Amino acid sequence: MVLPVVGLEDQPIALTITAGIATPAVGETLSVVVGGLPAGATLSAGTHNADGTWTLTGAQLTGLTLTPPADYHGTLNLSVTAHVDVNGTEASVGASLAVTVVPVADIPNLAVLPVVGLEDQPIALNIAAGIPTPAVGETLTVTVSGVPTGATLSAGTDNHDGTWTLTGAQLSGLTLTPAHDYHGTLTLGVTAQTDLAGVSATTNASLSVTVVPVADVPTLTVLPVVGLEHQPIALTIAAGIPTPAVGETLSVVVSGVPTGATLSAGTDNHDGTWTLTGAQLTGLTLTPPADYSGTLNLGITAHADVAGSTADISANLAVTVLPVADIPNLAVLPVVGLEDQPIALSIAAGLPTPVAGETLSVVVSGVPAGASLSAGTHNADGTWTLTGAQLTGLTLTPVHDYNGTLNLTVTAHAGLNGTDAVASANLAVTVLPVADIPTLAVLPAVGLEDQPIALSIGAGLVSPAVGETLSLVGQRPAGGRHPVRRYRQS
Repeated sequence: MVLPVVGLEDQPIALTITAGIATPAVGETLSVVVGGLPAGATLSAGTHNADGTWTLTGAQLTGLTLTPPADYHGTLNLSVTAHVDVNGTEASVGASLAVTVVPVADIPNLAVLPVVGLEDQPIALNIAAGIPTPAVGETLTVTVSGVPTGATLSAGTDNHDGTWTLTGAQLSGLTLTPAHDYHGTLTLGVTAQTDLAGVSATTNASLSVTVVPVADVPTLTVLPVVGLEHQPIALTIAAGIPTPAVGETLSVVVSGVPTGATLSAGTDNHDGTWTLTGAQLTGLTLTPPADYSGTLNLGITAHADVAGSTADISANLAVTVLPVADIPNLAVLPVVGLEDQPIALSIAAGLPTPVAGETLSVVVSGVPAGASLSAGTHNADGTWTLTGAQLTGLTLTPVHDYNGTLNLTVTAHAGLNGTDAVASANLAVTVLPVADIPTLAVLPAVGLEDQPIALSIGAGLVSPAVGETLSLVGQRPAGGRHPVRRYRQS
C-alpha cells in the first residue's frame, strides 16, 4: 500500500509504503523497487541501482524517507513495485506514489564589497542579493542597518530606526549619501531575507563605506576699510573652514596689491598677489605705496585643500587711502634792510604734491613787539600766520629806530584730513642803522664889538648808532669878518 505524501523542499520526506507476503513460504523473499526518482534525489535506505531505481527489503520500508534534489519543489510521481520470489517463481504488484515537495524559502545569495566615496556626494553601494531557485510566491527583501542620522539611501523605505528596507530590484544603482560634512568609515549591516509560505531564511554581511573628506567651501568675510597715506591700514578679512577635516588646510590669496604696497604678513608672490595662512589674517595690515591716495580694489580668495580636492570662495575688498599732509617745501634766505624801512623777506613755501583739500599756512615767530609784517594775521602770542599767497611781496618793518639782527623762526604747516606736517627754518633779518635827524637848538647872543661872543648852540643825535657822527656847519653873515667854521661831533 502506498499513500501520497507532502513534504518540504530540501528536507527528508517520510514515504508511506507498506508491503508484505500474504502467506510466506520457506525461502520466499520480498523486495520493493522504487522508480522515478530524479537525479539528485535519495532514499534513506536501500540500494541505488544503475538504472536510477532503488531496491529495498521489506524491513527497509520502515522509516523510509526521500530527500528531493536541492532546491526542488513540485510533485514527484514514483513507481513502487513489490516483488515476491520463491523457487524460481516471481510475483509482483505495482503502485504509483505522488510525493509533493512544497517549496521553502531558500537562504538568499548575498555579496557586498567595501566602497569608497566623497564627503557630501552619493556613494554607489555594491550589494548583490538574490534567490538561488525562486519559487512562486517567494519574496526577497534586503535590510540595511547602521545608517546614521542624516544619511540617506537613494531607494527603499526609511524605517526611522537607522535601518532601510529594500526589494532586490532596488539594489540596482543604490547609493548612500552621507550626513552633511561627514567623513570617516561607516560599517553597515546588510541582511538579505527570503520569505515563502510563512518560512523565512536570512543571510548577513557587513559593508564598509569609507567617506573621504573633500574641501568644504570656506567661509569668507571682508569689510571695506579706510586709512591714511603712508600709514599701515588694518584689513578686515575673516576666513575659515566650516568643518575642518584632518589634513585640511586653508590659504588666502590677496590680489591686486600695487607695486610698492606691502602686507604685514604672508608671502609676496611678486605678481601682485600675496599668500597667507588663516592665522596670518589676525592683525593684517596693508601699507600703500609712497604718496598714494585713492581706492585700492583688492581681490580676496580663500582656498580649502584636503586629499587632493579644493574649494574656493572670493570677495572684493575696497581699501580707501586718504591723503595726508606732506612735509611742505620751505626755503628762506637771510636779508638785510634799513632801519625804519620795510625789509623784503625771502620766504618761499609750497606743497610738494598738493591734493584737494590740502592747506598751507606759514607761521613767523620771533617778531619783536612794535615790528610788523605787511601781510598775515598777528596772533595773540606775537606770532604771525600767513597763507602761501601772502608770502609774495612780504616785508617786515622793524621797531622804530631799531638796528641789529632779528632771528625769526619760519614754520610751514601742511594740513589734510586731520593730519599736520611741518617744516621749519631760521631767518636772519639784519637791520642797518640810518642817520636820524639830529636835534638842534640855538639862542640869540649879545656881545661887544671886537670881543668874543658866546654862542648858545645845542645839537645831538637822537639815538646814536655805532659809527654815527654829528657835525655842525656855521655860515659867516654878510659883511662879517670871520670865516665859516665847521664843527663835528662823533
